[in-house]
Amino acid sequence: MRSPRHRHPCALVGGALAAAAALLVAGEASAAGDGAPSSPMARWYVETTGAACESRRDAFEREIRFACDAVGGSCGVAATSAEAGLRAVLDCSGPDGAWSLVTRTSGGTVLSSLDLSGTDDDRLREAAVEVARDATPERSLAIETLRFSLSAEQATPPASQPSHSLGLAIGGTTSTGIDKNLPAMFGVHLLAGLEVARSAHMTLGLAAEAGGGGLEAARAFRAGAGVAFGAPFDPQAPVGFAVEGGLSTMSAYPAGTGAASGVLIAPVTSLGVYGQGTFLVQWPRDGLRPFAALTASALSQPVHIGAGAELGLAFPLF
Repeated sequence: MRSPRHRHPCALVGGALAAAAALLVAGEASAAGDGAPSSPMARWYVETTGAACESRRDAFEREIRFACDAVGGSCGVAATSAEAGLRAVLDCSGPDGAWSLVTRTSGGTVLSSLDLSGTDDDRLREAAVEVARDATPERSLAIETLRFSLSAEQATPPASQPSHSLGLAIGGTTSTGIDKNLPAMFGVHLLAGLEVARSAHMTLGLAAEAGGGGLEAARAFRAGAGVAFGAPFDPQAPVGFAVEGGLSTMSAYPAGTGAASGVLIAPVTSLGVYGQGTFLVQWPRDGLRPFAALTASALSQPVHIGAGAELGLAFPLF
C-alpha cells in the first residue's frame, strides 16, 4: 500500500468528509433508482478461526451467497483477500463451543460483532444474514475513509506556537571599582538576544556610563557580544546567567592630576577590552518582564576590576 502524502489536518478531515458524503449520496441515489444496483458489489472474504469453523468454511460461503441473492445481489464472496474490500471472520475457538462473527473492512475497521447460537447450520445462516445486512459498500468505504483520515490527523503533531526568537533588555546600571581608581559610575545598558537553542541566546550589548566630577570625572563606553542562558530572554526562566566581552573605551583625567588653577588639562582616552559576567533574576511572564542583575567586570585599559548592579525591563521583539 502506498504511504499517504503529508497534508494539513484540516485538508485531510475536509477531504474525508467530502469523500464520505459523496459515497453516502451515491448509495442513496442507488437505493432510489429502479432496483438495479448501480454501485459496485460488496465483495466478502471469509476467514475462520478454530478447527470447527475451518471445516464449515465452504458451507458458510454458500450461505452468504444465498443471503446476498435474497437481498438483491448487492454482495458476493471473493476467492482471495486481494479481491475483497470486506472481511467476515467466523470464530469457533471460544470456550464451551461458542461461535462468533466479526465483520470488518479490509483496513481493519469493525462493522459489527455477533455471538451465534443454535445448531451449526443455524449459526451459519445467522452469520450469513448478518454479512448480507452489512453489505453496503458505500457506507463501509465511507467509514474506512474517515478512519484513515482521522488517524492521519492524530499522527500529525499540532503546530507549536512560534517562540520569540529575538528579545531586548534595557537597564539602568551602577558600578564601582574595587581598586578605587575610578569613581562610582551610572549609565545605561542595552542588550539584544537571538535564540540559538532552548533557553540559550547569543547577545550583542552596548553600554555607556559616566561618574564623578571635575578632575575626577570619567566616562566609559562598551560594545561586545556574548551568550545568555535563561533570564532575561527566556520568558519562563526566573533566573539566568550571561557573559559578554568586547571593546571598551575609558576617558578620565590622569591619576594624580592636581587642581592647578588656570592649567588646561585634557582627559586621557584609553582603548582596551573588557569581560563581564552577570547573574540575573526576573519575573517570569510573557511580554514585558522586570529584571535585576549583579555584575562583575574587568577592563584591560586602564586596568580595572569592578562590580555593579542593574535594574531593567526585558521584552520580545519577535
